[in-house]
Amino acid sequence: MLAPTAARTAALLVLFACALGALPAGCASAPARVENPVGYVALYESGRYSDALRSAAAATASPSAREREQASLIAGLSAHALNRTQEADRWLRPLLESNDRQLSGRAAATLGLIAQEQKLHQQAARLLTQASGKLTGDEGARASLYAGDSLRATGERDQATAMYQRAARMVQSDDAVRRLANERLAGGSPAPRPAGATTTTSGTSTPPGSPPRTPPRTVVQNVSQGPWTVQVGAFTDVRRANEQAARVRSTAARLGLGEPRVRAITSSGRTLHAVQVGTFNSRVSADRARTSLGSSAVVTSLTR
Repeated sequence: MLAPTAARTAALLVLFACALGALPAGCASAPARVENPVGYVALYESGRYSDALRSAAAATASPSAREREQASLIAGLSAHALNRTQEADRWLRPLLESNDRQLSGRAAATLGLIAQEQKLHQQAARLLTQASGKLTGDEGARASLYAGDSLRATGERDQATAMYQRAARMVQSDDAVRRLANERLAGGSPAPRPAGATTTTSGTSTPPGSPPRTPPRTVVQNVSQGPWTVQVGAFTDVRRANEQAARVRSTAARLGLGEPRVRAITSSGRTLHAVQVGTFNSRVSADRARTSLGSSAVVTSLTR
């Protein structure tokens, strides 16, 4: 079970842009909001996860199939926010068979991130790849990006590269996802995972009987290693970075994430000034906070 963090108070409204958009209401490309007479969406958005779970669970008795599915999605996300992983799985897994590709893709993305956090990378890769095939635009790009991360963690480097390439093709307006996909591609495409290879605690893959190998530094930083932070922009001009930090300061304080940081990073040989918020030991916790920090925010390894 995941350790609680301050980021659990942030609404998990979307896990990938609309953050793999957990809620259709938050995305311009999504279907219209389903009627919600019991208010479980509002309860969830306000961080009242226990109340949202009870309300959404009751709404699953609705005669409307669409309402039942939407309520199940909110029930699963609320259970996840309450650290009830098994209960979240019970609500979300049936949605994988939904005829609504967007809803099914979002459920798959959420379950994939849960599996990734538990280091169940084969399961995470399968679910996130499934989500990538059902979601479009920036949502699909994020699913592809994280699917590539889990594939690379299991040693499936060629497949990981294919997913990073897919992410780079699918992304529309999220420059951070485009940059991360390109950075991962710049790390190269090592040989596929040998038969019988195992995954170590660090997320690297080794043949049976071989000592653990350390992957290239760019892979370690960008793929499997924490701690994590939420990056809300990267600028060549430090003044613009400071302005962005000021814009997100109140939101960061409300979420209990502390003062935004401006740090110099190197990307494609250029020095940029990254605006980063919070420090997290798990990517899932960072993704929760990311949903409240704007559509251009992205989870990345903490710059030291």
